[in-house]
Amino acid sequence: FPCTSGQFLYWNQDCEASCPSPLTTTPVLLENLCEFTCTGSDYLYWEGTCLPTCDYPLNSYVTKTKNLCDFPCTSGQFLYWNQDCEASCPSPLTTTPVLLENLCEFTCTGSDYLYWEGTCLPTCDYPLNSYVTKTKNLCDFPCTSGQYLYWDQHCDASCPSPLTITAVTDENLCEYTCTGSDFLYWEGSCLSSCDPPLSAYQI
Repeated sequence: FPCTSGQFLYWNQDCEASCPSPLTTTPVLLENLCEFTCTGSDYLYWEGTCLPTCDYPLNSYVTKTKNLCDFPCTSGQFLYWNQDCEASCPSPLTTTPVLLENLCEFTCTGSDYLYWEGTCLPTCDYPLNSYVTKTKNLCDFPCTSGQYLYWDQHCDASCPSPLTITAVTDENLCEYTCTGSDFLYWEGSCLSSCDPPLSAYQI
């Protein structure tokens, strides 16, 4: 046994004071080997699995020419795409199990907005709420599901005619289709005045 008693003998004949997980301690008579349990260029994961890749945001590292893969968060936390660790992964972000831990993933590409129900779209226009989480764009429907979102961001249970219902993914906007100070007539026309005996009103 080429090491001092109490040391761990590694696969390359190095002698070390410890054999950290996920490496495996194997007793040999009164001494210990420290073994890498994967083959070839496979990555040894934190819980002992062997896999051919270790993709970001997981941490890949090398110990004595062998590939290892680490989950850089405390067990039970969610690992985000930028390697932040958080206690939760709120919708519409996606929880993806990796062995005994979880990634929190943003499922759109580039600068697209991730909508509340998982759709990816290039814009998130007012009165929808756009916001940023860890450099990624998200889009929220600020009403209770089933309500109508109005142009001023208030929410209502109905969208009476002549206002226009416009579907946005699985929810609905209630839109005023005229511009400026024009009056929206009962059948959808936009005119600059609403004279008696017609009744003008505001919403």
